[in-house]
Amino acid sequence: MAQDIKTVGVIGLGKMGHPIARHLARNGFAVLGHDIDPAAAQRLSQYGVTAAPSPAALAAVSDLVIVVTAFETEVEDVLFAANGVAAGAKAGTIVGIAATISPRGMRRFGERLSERGLVALDIPLCRGEPAAEAGQLLIVGGGDGAAFERCRPALATFADAIFHLGPAGQSLLGNFAVRSSSLRMMTCFFPPAASSAETNELNTNKLNTAAEKLINFIFVLPCFIDLISSLIRAPASCRQP
Repeated sequence: MAQDIKTVGVIGLGKMGHPIARHLARNGFAVLGHDIDPAAAQRLSQYGVTAAPSPAALAAVSDLVIVVTAFETEVEDVLFAANGVAAGAKAGTIVGIAATISPRGMRRFGERLSERGLVALDIPLCRGEPAAEAGQLLIVGGGDGAAFERCRPALATFADAIFHLGPAGQSLLGNFAVRSSSLRMMTCFFPPAASSAETNELNTNKLNTAAEKLINFIFVLPCFIDLISSLIRAPASCRQP
């Protein structure tokens, strides 16, 4: 029988990772943090977060590792460098990728993690920094359903709307545009509907049908502009070497 998630490691302690680690610690989880800037981890010590010297050291004692770095190349380094997550994690550790990366990249990382006995979840974060501070992020995730449910109590400490869409990295349109753009737009315009369904599992086919009607030039272009702007504004403390 799978064990409950008790220890969570957070890699990337910037404007998103910092409040995520803080919420986890305040809600009773044992939390470790790692950042390229050691001061970022030290700032969380007052909340009971333990600084880890490397992603490998963090992963070695974590049931769940959440990666909140800024770019796909940084995610790859954090996962697979000599002192990365894969080098230290024990078999069965769940690795949640909270960075915005391509579906192809997510599938590739998931396969490489699986080869090492680790479980990858795709957990992109929506609604931005104010929601992270308030513990009201939106998570539209993918990956193994049982692993996702094991992580739900931890995710619920910093997100108030959590959906599992199916396999990780499904397609560029369905996974990236819908999850990172259209759903974000929908929850901005229709927050009560999203909130009332926060504990329900979304039907993937219905979601895709609705998304196909919504994804058009008017919706997609502003969302991609927002994404690019977010990447440009990404704090240096989120970026791993």
